[in-house]
Amino acid sequence: MRRAISTLAAPFVMTATLGATAGIASAEPLPEALPSDRIHHDPDGRCYAARAMPCDPAHSCNPPQPVEVRCPPPEPKPGQPVHRWANNRCYTTPPSRCPEGVKCNPPPPHEVRCPPSDVPQPPVVPQP
Repeated sequence: MRRAISTLAAPFVMTATLGATAGIASAEPLPEALPSDRIHHDPDGRCYAARAMPCDPAHSCNPPQPVEVRCPPPEPKPGQPVHRWANNRCYTTPPSRCPEGVKCNPPPPHEVRCPPSDVPQPPVVPQP
């Protein structure tokens, strides 16, 4: 008795393999928003930046498409200590809710927006 050869096996495997990887997102990190950007927060948690564009008032200009960016961190709560880490981002640690007399691990730090006074300034270059 002769066994039938299946001709659909290879195309099915390729379709299943390509279909499974098509929905995988890129591992590249999103770019940071620029200080001049207007940020739009989508309900799904994504952020988009509308880039500022110089335009001559005598002409009409089309602004560029919004760009998906990393959502800026929230403002720190008043009175919370803010620390700048080596990665040039600011973090705060919320107060521990550990019962008295019990040793607990502290809560993880949360990224927050750096205070304006803590923003690094560009180096000053002396003029001749």
